[in-house]
Amino acid sequence: MTQLSKKILFLILFSLFISCASDPPAKAPASPSEEEIVSRLNRELAALEIQGYAPNQTVLPESLYQKWATKGIEGIKKVLPEIPNGYVFAATGHADPYGGEAMASRIAQGRADNMRARLIKVLGLDPNKITTKNYSTQKFTQKKDNSISQNRRVEFEVLKK
Repeated sequence: MTQLSKKILFLILFSLFISCASDPPAKAPASPSEEEIVSRLNRELAALEIQGYAPNQTVLPESLYQKWATKGIEGIKKVLPEIPNGYVFAATGHADPYGGEAMASRIAQGRADNMRARLIKVLGLDPNKITTKNYSTQKFTQKKDNSISQNRRVEFEVLKK
């Protein structure tokens, strides 16, 4: 083996040793899955629910809407661009059980429809980008104080199309 061949062999072996001895390159963090993104967005949207509807009413009093809008509109603006393809933003209506299921269903749907219309107008949303869902009394909650007014509400969700 010639002197030049020995030097080349040494350089090859030395570079292999250095590459094996150094730390492996850091892996980039994995991108979150669609399900993880939707779960995070729904947690953020849960904080934006609107309560305060009067019994049997589908329109939120303007003073309560304005109070909610100071935080709610910005929260929705933040979430909308992050919604993955194949999902849709939804206003979901809820009602208390008084008056029967048919009446509760009509009221819950009216609340969701009214909030959808307001958001389309205020945010300039494409009507195809926001839908409604009527939960009626399906997600009924009752707190220790026996108040059921928290069931007269609108929530927001990201749902699969």
